[in-house]
Amino acid sequence: MEAVDYENPGVYSKPGIYLQGKWRSDRQYLEHMGENPSDYLVLPFDAVSVNLVMTHRSSETVSLTIEFDNSSLNDATEGSDVSNSTVVVIEPRMYNLFRADKFTSGILRLKDLPDGLRLYAFAFGGCTGLV
Repeated sequence: MEAVDYENPGVYSKPGIYLQGKWRSDRQYLEHMGENPSDYLVLPFDAVSVNLVMTHRSSETVSLTIEFDNSSLNDATEGSDVSNSTVVVIEPRMYNLFRADKFTSGILRLKDLPDGLRLYAFAFGGCTGLV
């Protein structure tokens, strides 16, 4: 598949993901193409935790930034794989991006995306104490 330039509509409904920038859609994953600092992914959600299976096409270590409702994550919302709103993708696996102590509605933004980042599946937790 060829890469497509997506434009974020700015209006979100659930469920759904919204892309900004150049992405390639494969049967199993979305791959970010290029290193434009203004590219991002928006994910509206209702959950206690948000997880994402991801890797890099060349298996190199890369990082990206996560925001919650247009702000940096904090100690109460950072997932177990996030530090200072940054997740480091070391290997293909599920990464815990967001966690809360109660059911939460909000918008996650993944930004500072490296070229070749592959996103496979989001998974949401709905029970406290099990994140």
